[in-house]
Amino acid sequence: MISWKNCSSVCTDGAAAMTGKYSGVVARIKSKNSETVGIHCFLHRHALAVKRMPPDLVEVLEDVTKIVNFIKTRPLNSRIFKVLCEDIGKTHKALLLHTEVRWLSRGRVLARFYELHEEVYSLLSDQKHKFAAKLTDSAFIQRLAYMADIFSHLNEVNISLQGNKVTYFKAQGTILALQRKINLWKECILEGKHECFGNLCEYLLSNQLVFARKCKSLYLPASNEFSRINWKVFYHQRR
Repeated sequence: MISWKNCSSVCTDGAAAMTGKYSGVVARIKSKNSETVGIHCFLHRHALAVKRMPPDLVEVLEDVTKIVNFIKTRPLNSRIFKVLCEDIGKTHKALLLHTEVRWLSRGRVLARFYELHEEVYSLLSDQKHKFAAKLTDSAFIQRLAYMADIFSHLNEVNISLQGNKVTYFKAQGTILALQRKINLWKECILEGKHECFGNLCEYLLSNQLVFARKCKSLYLPASNEFSRINWKVFYHQRR
């Protein structure tokens, strides 16, 4: 039997069931070993920070989710869409469902949807679906491409924070590097530069378009939230 004295710290997601003062898991563990330290998980902090988005971007995510559900939850639509992708020779032949509790879900769903958005338009237009018009709106596609790029970057950070060999110093450096990148991306967006966003850059160049003015006013998610993390205090908590 493992002694509770060997438990030096507990990493949680901040939920009340875990951190409750009297009946939470951390409290129960501390009743066995008062020197145990409770730590808020790096990954959960990251997940919480990227939840906050401007309304225009939230609308895009909601519309994408509705379109994906329309196709994925109807077997006939799924089969037609698969055949359509096979005929064109696409690498992927299905969309991905969005699951809020899975941290990497948004990035993967948006990236896959953007990759197949022309095929999605073909299916929706054939069925005269009301969302077909969305996929002919240049501003909507720009926001979609922008979000696919941003959340792909955030997913890379999320994955890099996982694993047995990740130390506090590596995780801290990764987050601080992300903060600097977000400031750079903000400047690029405000100046109308889009080279650091692969999907967005490709869409604009292939369609000979100029970056929509509305998109320039959208701030990147998580910048303010990440800047509020007090790494010095967090380090002392771990000690």
